[in-house]
Amino acid sequence: HVQAVWRDSLIYVITGWSNSGNIPDVQIFNPYTNNWTAGTSTPNTNNFKSFGASGTIIGDAIYYFGGASSGFGFGIQSQLRKGVINPNDPTEITWEFQILDALINGYRMACTSIGNQIHWIGGSNETYNFNGIAYNNTGGVSPNNRDLYLNTDETLSWITNYTQNYPMNLRGIASINDSLKYIAGGMLDNQTVTDKVYELKWKSKLADVNESLNNAILTLYPNPITQGELLTIQVKNKELEKGYLELFNIEGKSMLKNQLNLNEDKVETSFLSKGIYFLKLTTNKTFITKKIIIQ
Repeated sequence: HVQAVWRDSLIYVITGWSNSGNIPDVQIFNPYTNNWTAGTSTPNTNNFKSFGASGTIIGDAIYYFGGASSGFGFGIQSQLRKGVINPNDPTEITWEFQILDALINGYRMACTSIGNQIHWIGGSNETYNFNGIAYNNTGGVSPNNRDLYLNTDETLSWITNYTQNYPMNLRGIASINDSLKYIAGGMLDNQTVTDKVYELKWKSKLADVNESLNNAILTLYPNPITQGELLTIQVKNKELEKGYLELFNIEGKSMLKNQLNLNEDKVETSFLSKGIYFLKLTTNKTFITKKIIIQ
């Protein structure tokens, strides 16, 4: 199945294999409440249903790509799917798909985001069973050694990089920040299972840059904050306009929404229970989400 995290709070488990075929189910786990809920299912077609696909969430948009379809031979998929999450009810998702290039596909890739870029790393261009032997009976499958990515804030088109050797049969990737990731294990040529740990670094250091930019736009204090104290919110960038601030609880429910004040706002917290919240700044130019802890 595809797995992705929304706003550092909810885990989305999307489509995947169950018993005898691919399913369209979307299952959402809340680690804070230890509960599962059902999200809007994907359309019940092979354009969306998949096993061995992977994806991530940027903002309120789910992106997942590749995988294997149900049916004879478990054909490899080239669809890029997008699901837009309703922030006021994160179980509501609007789905669509497109094929950017019918010749570009992938199976069991690691997926991560670098800023607004999405990278699908490693994997293969053939579908295979657990032993690395192709479902179409052509023999052993080899890794594609590819970093495939796109920029979500531009016209969507694939960019490929083959300068590194990446394994296939990947299930996930550890994200330390926007510029540092780790992959553990996987399968190499000749169906060799590896015990290597791969450290992936991006020279741009987008994490440090983004955090610096975020702090230059929006600051909150005190944080953590004691229940009943006033939370001070400062928006420092005077070029932002036509925006608003919105506060969400850990379940994604909107608790407060204000028009953007370009100077300083103070928010009363006495009506809020102790716990984790997320403040989202949305403007005509950007959006930023910051975690707030009320104790």
